[in-house]
Parts: sequence; C-alpha cells; structure tokens
Amino acid sequence: MISRMSYYQLKELLANQNYPLAIVDFDAVDKNFELFAKEAKANNKKIRIATKSIRVPEILKYLYNKDRELFSGFMCYRISEASFLYYNYGFDNLLIAYPEVSKSELRELSDLIKSGCEASIIVDSNEHLDLLDEIAKEKEVKINIVLDLDGSLKVFNNKINLGVRRSSIKDLKDLKLRLDIIKRKEHLNLKGIMLYEAQVAGLADNGTFNSFQNPIKKKIKQFSIPKIQEFRKQAVDLIENYGFKLDIINGGGSGSIYSSAKDPVLTEVTVGSGFLCSHLFSNYEGLNLAPAIFFAIETVRKPDKEYITCMGGC
Repeated sequence: MISRMSYYQLKELLANQNYPLAIVDFDAVDKNFELFAKEAKANNKKIRIATKSIRVPEILKYLYNKDRELFSGFMCYRISEASFLYYNYGFDNLLIAYPEVSKSELRELSDLIKSGCEASIIVDSNEHLDLLDEIAKEKEVKINIVLDLDGSLKVFNNKINLGVRRSSIKDLKDLKLRLDIIKRKEHLNLKGIMLYEAQVAGLADNGTFNSFQNPIKKKIKQFSIPKIQEFRKQAVDLIENYGFKLDIINGGGSGSIYSSAKDPVLTEVTVGSGFLCSHLFSNYEGLNLAPAIFFAIETVRKPDKEYITCMGGC
C-alpha cells in the first residue's frame, strides 16, 4: 500500500523484493472512489462492489469503510467466495452473480442463509428455479433469487447480437414464463433483477488501436442505452404487477457509470475493476480514472537493442 511515487522511487522501494508482485496506489483508489461516489450520490444510487473484480479482501474492506452508506453490498462470483467473505470478514448483502447448479454448493448457500447472511443468487432458467426450490425445501430455508435479464442489443431482425449472450430471459414473454413458475415455488423469494449492458459498460470507445472503430462503438452505446432502460422499466412494471416487491434492481458497471446511474429504475450500479482502473479504462471517452494497481516483474535479458525479456511468475 503506497502513495503516489515516481518510477525511480518505486524502483528503489522494490529493489530487494521477490518478484512478481503487485502494488496498489491508494491515492489513485481514492480518486477513483470519489468519481464513482459523486455520480452515484448525484443520482440517488447505491454502489454494489464487485468482489469478482477485486480479489483482495483488504482492498474490499478499505473501500467499504470509506462510506458504508454508499454501498448496498457485494457482488460475488461463487457461493464459496460469498461464504468466505461472510464468515471471515463479516461482509453481508451478498449477490452471487452467476448461476450455480452443484447441489453441494447450493446446500452451502442454504446454510449461509440459515446462519443469518443476506445472500441472493442469480438465476434465469426454469432448471435453475426447479433445482433451487428442491434444495431449499430439503434444507428448510427460503432462498433469495435475482433474475438475470438479457441486455444485449439485437439488430438486423435479431440476426446479430451485440453484447454478451448472458441470459435466456430475452424479452417480456420469457420473463412472464419465469414469473409464473416462481409464483408456484414456496421456497424461493424473488428479491430483484439484474440487467448487465456489456456493450455499454464493457466497450472501450476511445482506443488508440483500430481507432476507426471508435465512432461505431459510440453509436452502439448511444443506440443501446435507451433500449436497455425501456426493457428494464417494462420488466420491473411486469414483476410488480405480479405482486412482487423488488429490493435489488441492479445494472451497469464501471464503464457505464454515467449512463447507468441516470437510469431512474435502477436502485444500484455495480463497480469493481474501475476502482483499480485496469488498462481497459484508459480507452473510455470521458471516464477520467487513475491507474491504481501495478505488477512488477524482473527484466532478465536484453537480446537486442529494442527488446527485453521479462521473467514471469507462478
């Protein structure tokens, strides 16, 4: 954990270390935090920290303790990760962002909920719902579920899919079918929805390589944002008409903070890697983040004037 230093100061500091190693500049983390916090607060949104993008619990603690009222909770990758963070660090309100079908893992989720943790898991298919209800009934617990909606952009009569093929819930008809099933599942509690707009949040539109693509990428984003917001609003209206009350309406990512935070339907925006600012975010128009994480490796050979060889790590 270091403050801003020059390259030569860093080189001196790390001279006697074993490589490879990672360095985190917490001044830069603070700068990035302020950008996301300002945008979220201006639009009355919470931030959910993506633990799947920040793999160091001490950094998660550092961010969470900066402004606990700002954060709605954490977005985890696996049930086992959620258990680790809850039992070892006391983190709560954990959203497992990907479906799981291992019965042993789902039993672990049931035990986690029984222990008092506010945990939810993403689902999108009938099979997910059937399996979760089976395990919840077996463990005598009610499992919180969050429906994952497809946020990709479909063009040319749905022949081209821009974004990620993330969910089988692609329209309101699909959503209605899931809601009809959930209504009959006594051991499931519909807690929220998530719609991740990958073609907005994950698409760098100010790159220096293949820069001729930048105008096209900007158009994709401009065209996607209103369609995503319309689908999200329609989905929430339909769910509420079924009598469900949603606590979580999640969307966006670090790369879409400006558009996602302005969506009046969302209750929270997910931010993860943006706090550390990987090199990806160097190529987003208008996203002024500071690089905060670095990896140091050894230069061990210089076979030619313009080439060096670096030692990797294991």
